[in-house]
Amino acid sequence: MEKSELDQVQNYLRRLFRNPEIRLLPRAQRPDMAEFYIGGEQQGILTLDTEDGDRSYNLQINVPETDLQKSAAFLRKLLGHPDIKVMARPKKKDSAEVFIGEEFIAVLFLEDNGKSFSFQMAILDTDLDEGAV
Repeated sequence: MEKSELDQVQNYLRRLFRNPEIRLLPRAQRPDMAEFYIGGEQQGILTLDTEDGDRSYNLQINVPETDLQKSAAFLRKLLGHPDIKVMARPKKKDSAEVFIGEEFIAVLFLEDNGKSFSFQMAILDTDLDEGAV
């Protein structure tokens, strides 16, 4: 990923979460990955997906909780947005949905034999337009 591309994704994430502390830094030896930082600490990984000819990105963050309310509180504190909520998915026990207000933003998948969640957020190329969010 080029620096300008990382800047676009970083700006989108800052707008979405209203958090100017978010930074994306290229990952050494992996041009398709970047490290996701908040306030100087690495909190996740951003990967580039070009599978269908379109460019999209996936943000992955470990959530060391499996209770939905505790997971929501963790994400609100980490990402800095007070309107994050986590809701159970109908007919699914291994995942939950993440919202900011009424807007769906990500899925939490159970990992590590049910001991934690993995926050998985798809970011489409169209999300990066300046007017998005």
